[in-house]
Parts: sequence; structure tokens; C-alpha cells
Amino acid sequence: MPHIPQKVSTKFARSAVPRADAGGDELPLFDPLDGEQPFPFPLLPLAPLEGAPPPMASAVRYLFVRPTHVRMVEEAESRGGYFGHCLVAGDGPLPTIGLGDGAGMVRVGTAGVAARLTDVQWGESSGSRVATATVTPGIRFVVDEVTRTFPYPCGKIRPLRDAPPADAAAATALEGEVEAALERLLELSLKMEEKGPEAAEAAEALSAPRALLDEHKQRVLGGEYTDVTERLEAFSLRVCALVQLEHADAAAAVGTTDAAERLALVAAALRDAVGELSTLAALDQIAPATSAARSEAAAADAAFTTPSGFTPMDIPLGKKDAGEAAAEELPEGSRVEFWWNEEWGWCAATVRRTLRTGGGVLLHTLEFDGYDGPWEDVDLSFADGGKRWRPLR
Repeated sequence: MPHIPQKVSTKFARSAVPRADAGGDELPLFDPLDGEQPFPFPLLPLAPLEGAPPPMASAVRYLFVRPTHVRMVEEAESRGGYFGHCLVAGDGPLPTIGLGDGAGMVRVGTAGVAARLTDVQWGESSGSRVATATVTPGIRFVVDEVTRTFPYPCGKIRPLRDAPPADAAAATALEGEVEAALERLLELSLKMEEKGPEAAEAAEALSAPRALLDEHKQRVLGGEYTDVTERLEAFSLRVCALVQLEHADAAAAVGTTDAAERLALVAAALRDAVGELSTLAALDQIAPATSAARSEAAAADAAFTTPSGFTPMDIPLGKKDAGEAAAEELPEGSRVEFWWNEEWGWCAATVRRTLRTGGGVLLHTLEFDGYDGPWEDVDLSFADGGKRWRPLR
């Protein structure tokens, strides 16, 4: 991977900050060109409850290597510290502005999230300038006008908000199903409290769903939501930011203006999580406590992100019992995130092949996103047997 010197830029102007109550802001637009690039999941801005801390925003790290993307980051720095991460292509015609060919998903009607730069580190790789950018989420947006496509797209955006539910009763029923699933997961987590450090970590991860449910109920009982549309939008986005969704589902959850559709996506994911944890809890009656606790902790971790949100910049922890970690062979084409180091964090990659060394060690050959260097043969386990990879979400 290219070396990035510690040259940091964190001061941004405020002239182009997207606002939740106005449109017309023009942003540089990042088009991942059908790649499953992780993104910071947006929340609906709400007035904080008295005495309650605001929800923690997700943070995602991008590595920009292509010259067009590097120039986009430079402009974003100079124009308010935001760029737009496009997620769902609109139904407008492909633009033919300037010298660009209009390829990709940028067009009128494209939805995405405004990514706020909080840290940019500049460096060089093979003589070219590269940028490592850490971002947090701004508003959801929709593109109203594509103003240019060269050397990278730019467009005028407006905030994207949910429409009133077509069937309020059905949407409310889905809301109740999601609340019940979260409560069930929390109930199952209580069975892990006395089962060792792995279980304690899982219970800690579930503190965020508990806080979400408590705040939501407080807002409902206190009449804090302006109407049912705001209630369903705010709650569904908060839950999506916590639950591990497939990338396509997470993008769809951002792009839709139908809270019922968003709740249906998250309800399906929670059904699977509840079923898995329920099975593990039942097996605990006959399985050794340490093994069962580890399995339940892993299942709970798979159901939720950490409180920092979608694709968090967290540091993976190895397992103490290295002998219990079996090598897992991933099929060619699998999309994963690999923990490189504390500087680079989680790096998105595609599995290209597998091989074994003379000593029988299983290696996976990874092609890292946005990195033009050679493929890397890596061991997906730490020295102590802990997993050094996770599925790309």
C-alpha cells in the first residue's frame, strides 16, 4: 500500500455546507462507478432531547488514488469541506456537459449522502498525489442539476426527505416489528452477561440499540416528533445506521423516500439476527459456556455495527484461543474489508484467488479498491488466530 505522510488538513471554510432546510448547494460528486464503496450513513437532524447525548455519527475513511478523485477532494476542501457520495442513480438523462462522457450514476434525480471531510492526509504513490480522507455524514440529498462532468461531476443538490406514508398503518406495524426485534435482541444479550469477555463486548455493542429505543420512546411519549412522517423517517434511518445491511440495501435505504420500504429492509435483517441468536441461546444449554459465549458474541457483533455507525473505523481484536480459529477459504470474487494497520484501518478489496504455502498456511490474494499496485497475498487471520477480515457491507 502507498505510504501516506502525516500531513493533515482539517480546516475548512463554511460557505458550501449543505443545509437540511434549504437546497441549491453545489457539490463535487463522487461516483463510485458501481463499486461497493462504504459510506457514512446519514441521520435525520433532530433537536436533542434534554439531558440526552446526540447520536454518534458514523466515520468512514476513503483512499483516493485516481487523479480525478484527488482533484475532487481538493475542491471539496476549498468549497466548504463537503462532497456528495452518489448511491442510487436517478432516472434523468445522462449529462453531456463539458468534456465528460456522462458515464456512471450522476444525473438528475441521483440520491446520495453529503460526506463532510473531517481529516485529509496528503501523500504520494508512484509519483502521484493521493489523499486519505476521513468523513462523517451530512444530509441525504438528491441531484437537481448536473453543472459539469469534467474533470469530475458537480451538481446542485437539495435535501432528500421522506414522503408521507402511503399506508400509515402498515408503516407503523413495521415500526413495531423493528422495535420488537431490537427488544428481543437485547433480551437475548442478557443471557451473555456472565459468560466471559467476548460476551461483555457483545453486550456493550448492544448498548447503542438500547439507547436508540429509549430515545425513540421518549420522543413519542413527549410529542417531540412533528408528525408520523418525521417519526418514521428518523427512527428508520437511526436503525439502519446501526444494523449490518448489505451494501445494496444500505444504499436503497438512503435513496428511498418511503419509510416503510426502509423499515422492511431492516426488519428482514433483524429477523435473521434474532433467529441466529435464539438458536445459539438454546444451544447454550448443552454447549460449553466459553464456546457458546463466543458464538453469541460474534452473532451480536454481526447484527450491529459499533455506535459509530455504518462501516465504522474500528480496530479488530484477535481471539485468545488461537487454536479454535479455523482457516476460512473465501470464494473468488468475494468482497471483503481487510484490516491493514492502525493508519490505514479497514481496506475494501476483492478476493482474486487462494493459495497455500509449503507450511500449509492459507493465503488469499486481494485486489484493493483504488490501489493501482500489485495484488497482495495475505493471511486473513492475526497471529493469535483472530479474524483480520470482514464482509464488505
